[in-house]
Amino acid sequence: MLQNRMLKYMTFTKKSLSANSIFKLLKIIIISDLYQLNLAKFMYKYNANTLRSSFDNFFQNYTTYVIMAQGNKFLKISS
Repeated sequence: MLQNRMLKYMTFTKKSLSANSIFKLLKIIIISDLYQLNLAKFMYKYNANTLRSSFDNFFQNYTTYVIMAQGNKFLKISS
């Protein structure tokens, strides 16, 4: 991953050192984790109705029910 290589280059660390340990040491969030965090924040705000009105019909709300049937088989019903 390019982010890992750049981090190791900038910190003058060995290639064999885990990039995750460097991220933790420097208190840097990984790009994919940053994306997930922002997505979670957006969805929280959407469900709490705190976004602008332009997002009101951005998603369709639906409910999914999972029913356990005989023989440990699952039946998924969406409405």
